[in-house]
Amino acid sequence: VMGKGSVVGQAMLDSPDVQAITFTGSTATGKRVAVASVEHNRKYQLEMGGKNPFVVLDDADLSVAVEAAVNSAFFSTGQRCTASSRIIVTEGIHDRFVAAMGERIKGLVVDDALKPGTHIGPVVDQSQLNQDTDYIAIGKQEGAKLAFGGEVISRDTPGFYLQPALFTEATNEMRISREEIFGPVAAVIRVKDYDEALAVANDTPFGLSSGIAP
Repeated sequence: VMGKGSVVGQAMLDSPDVQAITFTGSTATGKRVAVASVEHNRKYQLEMGGKNPFVVLDDADLSVAVEAAVNSAFFSTGQRCTASSRIIVTEGIHDRFVAAMGERIKGLVVDDALKPGTHIGPVVDQSQLNQDTDYIAIGKQEGAKLAFGGEVISRDTPGFYLQPALFTEATNEMRISREEIFGPVAAVIRVKDYDEALAVANDTPFGLSSGIAP
């Protein structure tokens, strides 16, 4: 079914003839889908937003951890519900991890997604780009350090290109650590040990996915 989601989706929700709906998207819209489906006594399945933690402990393989974090946080321009945008790192490996993550980000090619050699394409539209840059500004205002990236860039092919952004010195109370950005923006949260990492990972209203570095 083609058309704007807010129009086509609403028509489906309002129709008593639709017997089942599956939805992937924001938590706010998912709640609307659930309420409308209960009203019509239809089956529904929801995959909603996330602020997914990726835990890196002192004994992690550094190169594997960095590659996994970059892939999860930034590939697909971070526009996937399961992207790991909270990177929780224990203090023994923290500085080495951040330095290695920065070097990996510098090597990422942001360009036309169909162009050979490109790692990350543009975000979907101007609205999403604005949301990403707004959250980057919020992160700075909250006191996090923009360690790498975050610049809007131009390429030969028209599009909405953003250099992947990595914040350090973030806390789990900051908006950039609690709200789904849905873009190539990640925050590193330093913790003391595994117990604190687990507590921080679980301190979220979301419950979609999580990861731990081997």
